[in-house]
Amino acid sequence: MDPREADACLRILCAVAAVDGHVESVENRVLDLFSATEGGHPTHEDIDVDREARRIRSEAARRATFEAAVALANVDGQCSSEEYALLEHLQRALELETSLDIEVLEDKWSDRLRPRRAELEEADVDFLHH
Repeated sequence: MDPREADACLRILCAVAAVDGHVESVENRVLDLFSATEGGHPTHEDIDVDREARRIRSEAARRATFEAAVALANVDGQCSSEEYALLEHLQRALELETSLDIEVLEDKWSDRLRPRRAELEEADVDFLHH
């Protein structure tokens, strides 16, 4: 993924995280990991998802962006209706040659992220009690 595509991917992920009106702490941590800028990541209001999707030229980068968006939408344990609607829109905006089944990807990422979610929740509890 070239730097322009990586930036567009990050902006799309920020939109996914914020679309339901709040960014969970675990979503914010994931965005921080993706963000290479010290100024943090953009807010949802700054992002035109269609424009950002057009900046991602290669099919591999579009597919990776979509998979990352599905993973991020599920990182807190649930994909809200707003996140799901944005994922459906994003799938069309990225013009993926092969349609990806959102539910299958959600199940995949939910299973993969379950142990990490538990670790993060435990760390939050430990932090709040010390």
